[in-house]
Amino acid sequence: MLMIMFGMTWHSAEPVSVAGGSNVNSLAQFLLLSLFATLTFTQPVEEGVFFNRVNSWFAVIAVAGILQFAAQFAGLPLFAFTGVLPDSILYEQGYNLQILVGVGDIMKSNGFVLIEPSVFSQIMALAVIIEAMGRRNIGYLVLFVAGLLLSFSGTGWIVLGAFVAWSVIGAGSRGVLIAFGVVLLLGTAMVIAAVVAPDLLEASLGRMSEISTPGTSGHLRFITPFWVLSDAQEMNPFAGLVGLGSGTSDRMALPYEYGMNTPVKVMVDYGAPVLVAYVLLFVLGRKTLLQKAVVVPAMVLFLFAGGYQQYAPMLFIVLLLTTVANLETRRRTPDALPRPDAWPRRGRAALFAAIVVGAACAARPVHARDLVVRAPADRPETFLTTPNNPLNRPLPVIAGAMPGDGLRLIPGSRNAFSLVMGSGQAGANMVSGQSIRDVFFLNYMTGNLKEAIGSPMDTGQANNATFAAVARHYRVGDPDDLHVMASDGMRLRARCSAGGTNCAPGHVWGAMVRLPFEWRPGTTLKVRYRSPKGDHSWAPIWFFTGQQISPGPTGDPYQGFGGPNALYRAGPNNTNFEIDWNDNYPRVSAGVPTGYQIDFGTPNIYGTKWKVPPHGVYWANGNGWRYYDNSHQPEFERAPFDWSEGFHNLVGNWRGDGSNLLDLIVDGRLVSTVAMEYPQETYVDPADGVRKTVAMHLLIGNQAIPGWSKGAASTRDNDGIPDGWTITVQEISGWHGNIANPDSLRASPANGVR
Repeated sequence: MLMIMFGMTWHSAEPVSVAGGSNVNSLAQFLLLSLFATLTFTQPVEEGVFFNRVNSWFAVIAVAGILQFAAQFAGLPLFAFTGVLPDSILYEQGYNLQILVGVGDIMKSNGFVLIEPSVFSQIMALAVIIEAMGRRNIGYLVLFVAGLLLSFSGTGWIVLGAFVAWSVIGAGSRGVLIAFGVVLLLGTAMVIAAVVAPDLLEASLGRMSEISTPGTSGHLRFITPFWVLSDAQEMNPFAGLVGLGSGTSDRMALPYEYGMNTPVKVMVDYGAPVLVAYVLLFVLGRKTLLQKAVVVPAMVLFLFAGGYQQYAPMLFIVLLLTTVANLETRRRTPDALPRPDAWPRRGRAALFAAIVVGAACAARPVHARDLVVRAPADRPETFLTTPNNPLNRPLPVIAGAMPGDGLRLIPGSRNAFSLVMGSGQAGANMVSGQSIRDVFFLNYMTGNLKEAIGSPMDTGQANNATFAAVARHYRVGDPDDLHVMASDGMRLRARCSAGGTNCAPGHVWGAMVRLPFEWRPGTTLKVRYRSPKGDHSWAPIWFFTGQQISPGPTGDPYQGFGGPNALYRAGPNNTNFEIDWNDNYPRVSAGVPTGYQIDFGTPNIYGTKWKVPPHGVYWANGNGWRYYDNSHQPEFERAPFDWSEGFHNLVGNWRGDGSNLLDLIVDGRLVSTVAMEYPQETYVDPADGVRKTVAMHLLIGNQAIPGWSKGAASTRDNDGIPDGWTITVQEISGWHGNIANPDSLRASPANGVR
């Protein structure tokens, strides 16, 4: 405390502060939570009794986590309570509750009541250690190892590694035997997993190289904090002595994404002397043999597995096991659990209170919004800054494929490609997250993924006050992955950055895909999808002009970006035009519930010279369909069904008969026809020397939070709905050729166009 006060006095005298200076709230929170270390049981409790009781509670969590993992295969996924329980008693926003393993749509277990799979992993590691050093019940050990494996998180393995190392080095021959037994048990479990579920084991082991790979969660968690420490020392030569001020470690403006762990945060905020004193709170004092065995792995967990110094759930558990518990060793059988009335009254009450406080905080915090400190789920982003080029797989052709819904193609038509997504779909040819990367570009043609935040950005738009989201992509299996393959299709997600807390313009991350197929008159495209439920979702299905030759001679797809020699080609006159097949942003302000809107049109906003500007020819206005005219800026259609409740077919028919007409067909019914002249500009492709007509590419993706929508400035991540901004796509198919006699398919005789 004295060193902290000395540091605050020092910083108050400095002429310039770093990152806005000290934050009093952060300091108060740090000190208040640390006060738990000053408590202890009024009477000693036998260590066997104490740790048996602790592991009994950990066993309850293990069972809950295992059942949670198994239930998803029975169609009962319950990894978050949002939408199940009232929001008023939950605080789930900002935590990584639902993380895919990386194999289909299988989710990692979070222990049912814990906030993240990583926390479940760490709890299970502590349970294995306690059981191995204590009563060594094989059933409990198997239970805890199973929970550890189903968390698919590496932090628990690091904790176990610290325990094994300590046992071999500091616990004598008995420690070596215990370490050998733990390693043998874990190895046996992995061998069984390799036989029973090799894909799941591969997904789990695939993250082992992350620590050395920049941009991954492991690298951010374990490497970048020490970069921050070095930069802090450069900012202030006295940072090692007095820090930079409370809370500054969270607000430093650095040229890289960084994570934070406990020792670096305490040292950057308060200095090395405070860090030493803080660590001594955990390690000093009389401890029993089992407590001593727990101290090293528990400290590794606390110091390096996350920023836990101001996160009560893990702070309280570690302090309880290492410091608060006043234990004693007695000569009795380790498995002999005494009767409750044999416990000292006040010691029993203190133990019960400490476990309840720790367990309650480890569960999702309830009724305490103003007191909760965010867990390390607010981790720095791990998006990739390299585009997904070149593609690894040509688009698959399915001979004889048809659009469905009774639609017929004109003679001579042929399938150009068909992508059927999700292991639950008949004839699926895309069933993994990697398959998304194999066939789609994950960036807009005109964007630059080398710029993380700023201009130009890979948003497809120039104004992030209006178009809030930025296109992002991650490695397969990353907890923040936005391009996810599930059994029901490809899920393109969007979320607010900083662990779901920063929803400001330009800080919303959205998945998108760009199809390499070139769309021109005389072609037909089909997308089968389910739209998002959130009132601030924006999952457009649209087309834009141009080709992209990638990568360039240097392997850089952004070669010449912004200049005349860029790899993006839009014709000699730089002609651009857009077709919104279903722009798909909510029209709640017009009284249309989210999921019912269909936005179709060709915005005349790029300065293209037309003989006749784009205009509507037919809009259905009857039989359950309702047309909203241009007074709603722009015109749109209300469907007779909620597209967010199920999958429907959207077919675009660009007539090749010279009429310049484009048809929008939904579930086999013609909903709208618009007229747009096709500029016949050509360019010479430098990749192959062939002269080509400027074409269009299909783009599907979440831009999220239209700036003009009601309540946009105060929206929550995904509007507080699980996957509230996610569009799920089951099929994308294309044909060279058109739909036969489209005018006969009109959804209503009445035409909204006058």
